[in-house]
Amino acid sequence: MLAALAGVQVAAGLLSRGAWDLWAQSAVILVILAVFSAWLVSAFLRGRVPLPAPRVLAWASALAALSLASARLSPVAAYALPAWAAFAAGLWLFPAATLISAEGRERVEKSVHFAAWALVLLAVHQRLNGQTRPPSALHNPNAFAGALLLLLPVAARRGDWILGAGLLVCLWWTRSVGAWLGLSAALMLHRRAVGPVAFWSGAVAGFAGLVAAYAKLHSPEVLHRWEWWAAAWRMTASAPWLGLGPGAFAYALPAHVVSRPGLNSLYAHQHFLETAAERGWPYLALWLGGLGALLRRAAPAR
Repeated sequence: MLAALAGVQVAAGLLSRGAWDLWAQSAVILVILAVFSAWLVSAFLRGRVPLPAPRVLAWASALAALSLASARLSPVAAYALPAWAAFAAGLWLFPAATLISAEGRERVEKSVHFAAWALVLLAVHQRLNGQTRPPSALHNPNAFAGALLLLLPVAARRGDWILGAGLLVCLWWTRSVGAWLGLSAALMLHRRAVGPVAFWSGAVAGFAGLVAAYAKLHSPEVLHRWEWWAAAWRMTASAPWLGLGPGAFAYALPAHVVSRPGLNSLYAHQHFLETAAERGWPYLALWLGGLGALLRRAAPAR
């Protein structure tokens, strides 16, 4: 039951991210609470309640507590608290994953695999209907590019090369230079695992990405990003310990930049700066430290 809930949540999160309004967040959270409560009651009735890995549970609980404090003290708490609830609904997956068996993780991966196909097919449909940079089911093409990078390893692990090709085509359509540079770095850093062909393909893609990035240095898109990042820095300076609250960047942005057309944004388009601006530097350090520990533990022995 826990694996099924995690799989449905991850797949639904990808497919509904572009319509992530309060009603959608509330519906997902209620489903999670209902199914998790049923699982917990059944575990009590069986006389065996498994506990997550203590360190992962402590880490996730500390993150939830820090971000809740940030949300409650936020100058836009009415928006930050719902954003915190949606964040907490995703954060629980970390300790829950330590309770899921290998067979259960296979079911979760199948759900993600299904969601990946759905995203690719929707992007193809959008492209055929005139959208040159299809966002699929996400907010915008850049968010879609980030999701594609996470889905490519799933396609490779399952040996679904048709899906992998579709994901790469969609990545090309997004025109996200940052995503291509990220893919290039991943291929070059994992040379032993991917082989020489993928390594040199990554090197070529990285070089092309750097050239494209240089060509865009004076474009409005890049200039706007510099201003968003500068605004995020100013936000962190005004609230370094707890930030301005989860999801508060878009609401605080007008107070930290000179308003003009095209400068509004939901995100800072830089994960580390945005996290520090919304939740504070202690949260960012704890978040990155925990992720690093999980990745080191999951890395194969050399």
